[in-house]
Amino acid sequence: MPGPAFLRSEAVTLRPVNADCDDDVQAIQRAINNPNTRRPMGLTDPHSAQSERAWLQDLDDREDHILLFIATDENTPVGNVELFDIDHCHGRAELGCWVYEPHRGQGYATAACQLMLRYAFTELRLHRVDAVVYDTNDASQALIETLGFAHEGVKREFGYLDGEFVDQHQYGILGSEFSG
Repeated sequence: MPGPAFLRSEAVTLRPVNADCDDDVQAIQRAINNPNTRRPMGLTDPHSAQSERAWLQDLDDREDHILLFIATDENTPVGNVELFDIDHCHGRAELGCWVYEPHRGQGYATAACQLMLRYAFTELRLHRVDAVVYDTNDASQALIETLGFAHEGVKREFGYLDGEFVDQHQYGILGSEFSG
């Protein structure tokens, strides 16, 4: 899965996902179909390699979505981080991140999200970044709070996960609040 580095820190490298690379498509397909990844994200449908490739190709033509691999070096993906619903007019976007098993709990998500937020606030000159997290996703709530996001509200019983309705928490961080 080689690819050029887009952003880099001591801990991780962020590189673009290549829709024409079978390894890239398969890595995302495996991750997104993993019950321990898709359930906390609220995803319910299976994803084929064809559907993932089509989605990735669609992203190549969009200016409101940036999806990157999180890698320990330029060739070993351990997860993905994304900015989506990027709105340059209003200066805002939403942040998403997922780390593949067995790489969780090693600080990759924190490092990747800090890089992506720095990029959002400095290079894209966004004013705010939002994040949403289901009530059942303790790890993502801890990550978002560690990054300095403020809890801004709750959408009660917003998602249906594993046979029950669960709340979705709304978070936001302003560029002036980001210290990473």
